[in-house]
Amino acid sequence: MVYEEGWYRSRYGIDELRKGNYPDWKWECQLLLKEHKVWDVVTGESKRPVKKEGQEPLMEDVLAWEEEDKKAMRIIGFTVIGELLRPVIQAKSAKEAWDELENVHAPNEKAWDEFEKLHTPNERQRQFARQFALSRQLHSCKMSSNTALKDHEREFSNIIDALRATGEAMNPREVVTPYLLSLSEEYEAFAEALFFNLSFEDTWTFDSVKGMVRVEAQRRANAITADVATSRSRPKPDPQSAKAHLAKGKKARGKKGKFTGNCYHCGVIGHIQSQCPKLIEEKKREKKSNAFSGFASAFLASSDGAADSDAWVLDIGTTSRHGRAI
Repeated sequence: MVYEEGWYRSRYGIDELRKGNYPDWKWECQLLLKEHKVWDVVTGESKRPVKKEGQEPLMEDVLAWEEEDKKAMRIIGFTVIGELLRPVIQAKSAKEAWDELENVHAPNEKAWDEFEKLHTPNERQRQFARQFALSRQLHSCKMSSNTALKDHEREFSNIIDALRATGEAMNPREVVTPYLLSLSEEYEAFAEALFFNLSFEDTWTFDSVKGMVRVEAQRRANAITADVATSRSRPKPDPQSAKAHLAKGKKARGKKGKFTGNCYHCGVIGHIQSQCPKLIEEKKREKKSNAFSGFASAFLASSDGAADSDAWVLDIGTTSRHGRAI
C-alpha cells in the first residue's frame, strides 16, 4: 500500500509510532511531553500521592496528578498508530504505557541496527529477497484434508524459523493468524472460534495455539473411532429374518385389531358405545315401553262410555318409562 505524505502525521504534528520508526518517535514524543509539562509523570519522578504516616493525601493533590497522567496518556495514545495501540489501551498509567511500548519496539530496533551494521547493501538486498520468498511461501502453505496435522505443523514452523533467521520480527499474532488460516476445511469452525478470541487472549503464543489445535485433532480422531466402534457393534442384518418379519407384518395388517379402549356408555373395556350390549338392551326395553304406553293411552281415550260422561281421562304421556297415574 502506498501512503500519501502526512498519512502518519498525528494531531500534535509528529509522526505516529509504527513499525520501523520507534527511535525517532521516542525522541519527538519525549519533547512533546516535556513541552506539555508531563514528562515527570511518564518517567515516574512525579508519583501519585499516597497515604503517609497514617495521613491521607490531599484530594486536590491527587486530582492534579491524575489530570497530568491523563494528559500524558492522551499525548502517547494520539501519537501511536491504531494497530500498535494495545499496550497503551491496557496500561493503567502513562508510565506503564511508555515502558510497555519500549519493551515491545526497542528490541526490534536494536536487532535492525545490528543487521544494518553486519550486512552490506548487496547482502541486505539478498536478505530482503529471501524474506519476500519466505513470506510468499508462508501464505501459500495450506493443509489438505489428507495431510497429517503434525506434517503441516512441521512445514509451517520451518518457514517461521527461516523468516526469523533473516531478522524478520514477528509477534505472536502475526504467526498465529496465518497458521489458523492455513488449516484444512475440517478445522475451519474451530479456527474461526480461536481467531475471534485472540483479542481477549494476548498471552497466547504460537506454541500454545498449536497445542490447542492438537487437542482438537485428538478429539476429532476419538469421535471417528467411537463412530466406527458403534457401527461394528450393531448386529448384522439377517435376510431371512427380515423377510419373515415383513410377511408377518403384512398378515397382521390384513386383520382388524380388537378395540382396547373404554365404552363411553358403560365404561367396560373391549367394545365401543355403538356395540355396547347394555345400551342395546336398554334401547330394546325403551322401544317396548313406548309401544305399550301408546296403546294404553289410546284404549282409555276410546272408552265406550261405561264411565260417567263428565269423568276425565288422564293421559300421562310416558316416553321413556311407564309411571303410575296420580
